Amino acid sequence: MWLALPVHRQLKLLIAEQLNNKTTFPNEFRHFPLKGKIKFSEKYFNENILGYPFLRHSFEVSYQLNDQKYTLFLLKGNDETDAQDMLEAYIAETKSEIKPADALFININDRYTGVGSY
Repeated sequence: MWLALPVHRQLKLLIAEQLNNKTTFPNEFRHFPLKGKIKFSEKYFNENILGYPFLRHSFEVSYQLNDQKYTLFLLKGNDETDAQDMLEAYIAETKSEIKPADALFININDRYTGVGSY
């Protein structure tokens, strides 16, 4: 019906249709704290997180508290085993001596991104 319109007008209409549908924000972003959160900083990356091909499905939010900026990551596995496999692959790749089964929370000091808790 609107195919005879100029391309830029077609694109505007297509975007308007998408904006008016009933999509919702991913629930995973509800798990992030609000304090210090940088507005509209939420991001999702499907694969190759931090340059590691085995890390997937990353929900990320940026923060600033005082003069310190940082990003929190939530990696989502397809199930518990998949999440455990991603963590173990990361530990093996970074040659960490952490044993995931030994603790409820794990701090990983990544040479590129700093310390992370898992």
